[in-house]
Amino acid sequence: MSIETPTYGRTRDDSQGDEYGSGSMYYLSGAYYTGWTPRTRSHSAICSDTVTPNYHSRIAAGDIINNACVMSKHLLEEGGGHWYSEHVSNPNVGLETTGDFFPVQRGQDGVVYIPETPDASECHLVAMQGALAAIDETPYNFLEDVGEIGETLRFLKSPGRSLLKLARDSQKKSWKIRKNRKQKARQTAEALNDLYLTQRFAMTPLVRSAFDAFDAYNSDKITRPPRISARGFSRKEITKSGETVYINAGSYTTSYTRSYSSKVDVRATILYTHTGGTGAAFKTGLRGKDIPVTAWQLVPLSFMVDRVYDISKTIRGVANLSDPRLTILAASVTEKLDDEGTISLDEATQPGYTVTVSGNGSYERHLYNRQIWLPAFSDSKPVFMPAELVKDARSIADLFSLSGAIISRSFSS
Repeated sequence: MSIETPTYGRTRDDSQGDEYGSGSMYYLSGAYYTGWTPRTRSHSAICSDTVTPNYHSRIAAGDIINNACVMSKHLLEEGGGHWYSEHVSNPNVGLETTGDFFPVQRGQDGVVYIPETPDASECHLVAMQGALAAIDETPYNFLEDVGEIGETLRFLKSPGRSLLKLARDSQKKSWKIRKNRKQKARQTAEALNDLYLTQRFAMTPLVRSAFDAFDAYNSDKITRPPRISARGFSRKEITKSGETVYINAGSYTTSYTRSYSSKVDVRATILYTHTGGTGAAFKTGLRGKDIPVTAWQLVPLSFMVDRVYDISKTIRGVANLSDPRLTILAASVTEKLDDEGTISLDEATQPGYTVTVSGNGSYERHLYNRQIWLPAFSDSKPVFMPAELVKDARSIADLFSLSGAIISRSFSS
């Protein structure tokens, strides 16, 4: 990843700092416990960026301004709780709070509220690869659809044959014999599986290509704008609810119930110009630089490989960076991290004491980081993402159907 070392012209600090409640802590003997003030709110907001004189007029005039920017915001709110600890053998020894209280030690806020955040490095790679692949994208990709349809039909050999065989065999008396029931069930499953795969990977691309062909025929002449943007995006999220966490705070241990979410979004943007034509070859995706990715997509099951290791986007990205008609004007990678968490204090234990506690708190953290990006061939490398195979119900159905078809053909060959 080629990221330019950021420089910032100014830093603004709009933090409101810490706010403290009116609570107090007393020894059960009646003496006031000094040195403790309950914090009820903590806020920080810092931004580092670069001031560009006449920014809006320069943008309107066509200037390219691409600066780094970092912003962070934290908000912590706590209170409404209570602490009572009494020595098991001496009721005059212990502590009690009044007013606002929430015993989260300073410096442990992030650990207690948001213990983990998604790995943003993978999101950066996926977003950059996607942006490079999106450069000079054609309106219609007939070669890709034809390749996917042909690959599916070759894999299934004859998608309708299993259905016809099932229909013929269902009329035979042998199906009434108990020993052939397993065979009938297997053939039925194979036929339905082939039907699903045909619909999913042959008929759907075929229908899409038909509509694309109609739109391409009836569309007006395509013209390239002077400047074009290509974008790639990636997101990761962690969400947990009702999680129990124990924090050792020296002489006592506290137990909390925690719920939190942490989401990272990464967007890569490339501003470029391209001097290539916009004729029929561009409109239909039949240019010379479209052939390598089509050749890859003719490889059996390449579309499944792309889900976990996107070779297609790598080929497109390399082809685009090798295109002499392309000029990259500016590029950036922006990362946004949004954290939210809530906790409630359930119990506390202290050797030799009986302790009762309560309290709740909430925490927010928002980070924004835009960096100047210098696109390179290495940014097109694929990222291994096995979770994409099971990311939703349709992906799981595809995986099981294709696995079943492969296993079935292995046994029948």
